[in-house]
Amino acid sequence: MHPECVEALLADAQKNSPWRVKLGIPEPSPRLSQTIDFVSQAVRGVASQNGNLSFDAFHISLLEDRPAEDALDRLVRRVLRSTLEQVRTQ
Repeated sequence: MHPECVEALLADAQKNSPWRVKLGIPEPSPRLSQTIDFVSQAVRGVASQNGNLSFDAFHISLLEDRPAEDALDRLVRRVLRSTLEQVRTQ
């Protein structure tokens, strides 16, 4: 995966995207925006370590324990990890 492609996709999902206005789709809620930010930071963290975003590196980063995370970030981490594990088994 190319981190810049993932980053562009996540940025487009955030607030003030022109496509939302064109399609009449409301802006994301604050919690959804926080979730998108978490995913974006996770992608950046993995990409900054080795320059690309491999499936395995991203999955491993989601396994790391981060006690300082708030409840929403922990939930997002578990959902991402579960999703990647399901993709891997298919």
